[in-house]
Amino acid sequence: MKRLVKLLPEGLLRAIRVRPSLLLAAGLSAAVLVAGCSWFGPTRTALHEVTVVAQSGANNKSATRVDVVFIYDTVSAAALPRTGPDWFNHRDDLRIAMGSKIDVASVQLPANQVVAPVTMPQRYEKALVVYCYVNFVAAAGQGVADLTQFERVRITLSPNTVTYDGTR
Repeated sequence: MKRLVKLLPEGLLRAIRVRPSLLLAAGLSAAVLVAGCSWFGPTRTALHEVTVVAQSGANNKSATRVDVVFIYDTVSAAALPRTGPDWFNHRDDLRIAMGSKIDVASVQLPANQVVAPVTMPQRYEKALVVYCYVNFVAAAGQGVADLTQFERVRITLSPNTVTYDGTR
């Protein structure tokens, strides 16, 4: 204890002598600052509603599969593919390999159809990251979209592109 006292500034020592509860408050404040984000755990997704709209002529007038992938750890998120074709080519193997580290909400819809809302997995609120993959013919729609920060998102499939309109 004497060593600790030597490390404290003189003004703080006087305040502690007058008010011992100040030491407790200072200790708790320091603990919270040191703990930082880990005190509350990692950030989780805000997403709770997804709507998919396929416009007339979407995806060369063919049915389109959309997978919304809920990921529960950052290592798995980093290991997932960065394009729709890679995801759909390895989808079954990835689901088996990652097991309970991911959940997938899948929809497939033809042009001129709407899916609202997409049925979310039971534990979706615990996901750390949410990606969306679209099995799209045109290259403009083949990238992965990060939906993690959105509360609601509308995915629109048009003839040559995919757009994501969301609220945060």
